Amino acid sequence: MSFATIIVLSGGVSYEHEVSRESGAGVCSALRQHSSMAVGHVFISRCGRWYLEEEGEQKNIHHPSPSLQHQEGQRIGEVILRYAQHLTGRLCEPHEVCVFPALHGRYGEDGCMQGHLELAGFAYAGPSVLGSALGMDKTTAKRLCGSTDLKTLPFTELRYDKWQQNPASYIAESLQLLQKQMAEPLQKIMVKPCRLGSSLGIGVAEDEAELRSVVTQAFVWDDLVLLEPYLSSNRELSCAVLEQVPEPAQTSQWSCSKLLTSEVGEFPSGPNYLSYTTKYHSTDAICYQLEDAELSQRIQKLSRRIFHLFRLGGMSRVDWLTSSQGELYFNEVNTLPGMGSRSQFLHLWQISGYTTYDVLSRILDHAYHRSQIYRQQRSKILTAQNQDPKKALQSQGI
Repeated sequence: MSFATIIVLSGGVSYEHEVSRESGAGVCSALRQHSSMAVGHVFISRCGRWYLEEEGEQKNIHHPSPSLQHQEGQRIGEVILRYAQHLTGRLCEPHEVCVFPALHGRYGEDGCMQGHLELAGFAYAGPSVLGSALGMDKTTAKRLCGSTDLKTLPFTELRYDKWQQNPASYIAESLQLLQKQMAEPLQKIMVKPCRLGSSLGIGVAEDEAELRSVVTQAFVWDDLVLLEPYLSSNRELSCAVLEQVPEPAQTSQWSCSKLLTSEVGEFPSGPNYLSYTTKYHSTDAICYQLEDAELSQRIQKLSRRIFHLFRLGGMSRVDWLTSSQGELYFNEVNTLPGMGSRSQFLHLWQISGYTTYDVLSRILDHAYHRSQIYRQQRSKILTAQNQDPKKALQSQGI
């Protein structure tokens, strides 16, 4: 790994803004303690304004310093390069700068930011555009798993435009669709915004009247809502994944990359699901290592399959559910896991024997490796564009 500088993005135009700020602070702190590279921090406000941290000025991430500079009216790429120049004291090419998007939710974790960085030629940490987009949408993720033998809970999706027309009829129709997928009578229903994380907007309903209320609240967060059966006796399990960089002699071979999986973590069982409050304001959300070695190995293997299936990259956390009958279900994939003080992702690696910097350095190694491959691919495209079409095809072996 060899970058001129690393620039961490946090905050963002997302309901998960506060969680992202914690992640950005955590990443910056770990890198500045252990890395010799210059580390910059960009705070993105809720309305999308970018503030560049002046070294030593922003001591409290929750209260941005008034001296932060707002680069309004400039392209994002220009802002990043100007900031990189400020940090390093020289002009930097985009591929010399690694952007670490410690962003969660819409416009940061869903492929939007990744696509922008890719077009601008920056190296960046975490999954690619496609992997980010697939992982962000819960129903799309379940449909993708449904094309394989990977099990998910039965589900149906509600759209806000159809909901507005006739909520009562739409609820009844959706419950019928959900019940047809089940062998047993539907009891409680879990409601989730499709494109949101951190357990925001989720709820449980026991009848149609309550379901209508919970769905109404979920539509405040997203215009797509997921319904699935609520397993009151379920166990919630998680496995973290890192992508290992291939040997130097094999840098052009994506197939040579290897996946490292953490120990599997299990959340303490209880009568309720893990809400936003439980995750971030309670000690009850800290997972512990799963003792069942056979189940742990199975989840690790399946988590690697999910990583490949979703075309992820760099890192992820894959969440699973088990029923009282022992059935294992894919729940969701978190493509940019939290990196704050209560990070389940980092905790899983901690119980696996890795420090925060061990994890971050592997993520950055992957970002550098992928950046080199993208540069090779872009160079081939540019070269081909300047050739005679027939010669271009011949140069590609076509």
